Amino acid sequence: MRLFWLLATSILIATCDDEVDCYSLRKWAARLKGGKHYRDADEVLPGIWIGNVCAASSNEWITENGITHVLNMAAEWNRFPSMEKIDEYVKMDLHDSTRENNRQTLLEFDKAADLLMKWKNAGDARILVHCNAGVSRSSSAVIAFLIKYENMSFEKAFALVEQERPVVNPNYFVQTPFVHPSSQV
Repeated sequence: MRLFWLLATSILIATCDDEVDCYSLRKWAARLKGGKHYRDADEVLPGIWIGNVCAASSNEWITENGITHVLNMAAEWNRFPSMEKIDEYVKMDLHDSTRENNRQTLLEFDKAADLLMKWKNAGDARILVHCNAGVSRSSSAVIAFLIKYENMSFEKAFALVEQERPVVNPNYFVQTPFVHPSSQV
């Protein structure tokens, strides 16, 4: 059932021309986690938000929250916020698929963790990490950051992120013991 809703929402968002169907996206995400409250984005760590394409495409939301950096984890999302308000925008082309449970995907999440650390070290960065629904790829990137740079276990990192954004559902491979890609054979 989860796969059906994920595919349906991805198709809906990828094919709409003018507006993201945020109502359908919110409804799907709430169903995914048993009706838990769902917002377009939540601040999960000081200065780091996890969100969906509705937050990423809303210049009003970006301005209200003072977002300075955007990390787009969604291959299917090619719309950008107003660049005059963003200091840096990076897109990583990841698909939300268990078929991408491989070394290259792990490398991408490792790069995302490094980028989040770079931005955090730069000073007053206010970062939005988003994917399509703000549920899987974006939460995986933040969890990878916590595991790599805060030396947290997956369980602790997940609990911390889920406390602020109850709909998170990280990619499967991030839930396995995190091994830095450079140390893999």
